[in-house]
Amino acid sequence: MCHPLAEAGKYVRTESRCGICGGRLLSDGQNAICAACGYVHNVSEVELPTASMAETVAAEVALSVSGAALGPLSWIVGAPIRVAQNRQLNAWIHAVEDRFVTAHRSFNSDDALTMAVFNKLSLGAMQTNRDEKLRLFAGVLLNAGSHSAIPDRVQLIFADMVVRYEPEHLQYLSFLSDPDRWLPEHGYSPGITMELGVLMTATIFAGVEDWEIAFDTMVRELEADGIIASGFAPSVFVGDVVYSEHRLIWDKGTRFLEYVSGDLT
Repeated sequence: MCHPLAEAGKYVRTESRCGICGGRLLSDGQNAICAACGYVHNVSEVELPTASMAETVAAEVALSVSGAALGPLSWIVGAPIRVAQNRQLNAWIHAVEDRFVTAHRSFNSDDALTMAVFNKLSLGAMQTNRDEKLRLFAGVLLNAGSHSAIPDRVQLIFADMVVRYEPEHLQYLSFLSDPDRWLPEHGYSPGITMELGVLMTATIFAGVEDWEIAFDTMVRELEADGIIASGFAPSVFVGDVVYSEHRLIWDKGTRFLEYVSGDLT
């Protein structure tokens, strides 16, 4: 019986087999989709003699993430979705590989906590279009696992927070944790006479449209999570933040920053 994609004339039957289930692959010249399980392979990947970490892990996650979501969708609609999902998953896995190679570390898939954090971050990777967020996730994964001094449950809580946050959240936390250090690193004196909002648009939210909405949402989320003591309004002068007599960031926020340390941009 001919596969629906072949009937549609988009894919042609090949002699290659799926590395996941062994089913026959159909190809459109750029991608190859398994006629049995529906997993979409990149043609260049299919031709590789051995499976890399990216292919192996992306395959497992893609099946778990996309299988249930597609449900009764037709192959004509489902195939492009799987292609896009596979492309994003590969970008995420390659970010992980690059981070671990740079750190001269190996990914410990035998560690249950590492894999639990990885699974949480993988879902987050499917929900972003920002490469810097993938790099942030990869850095967090490097710090995660049983080897960390941070308790298991806290690591999982922090991983959930990382998925919800944008890179700007982490940059703002870095600013509040040590404004005397952060300001000179970004070309400003701690004693500058400037409104906080002006500083934000020149640094953390540079080039961001409707930055006020993003800033307000970020501050509310950090306050609700018990990370910062006060987010400050954009109209507050930077000096009032730097020399505030009140705490800017709670201990939970400090520990969270330690969890993602080294990956703030």
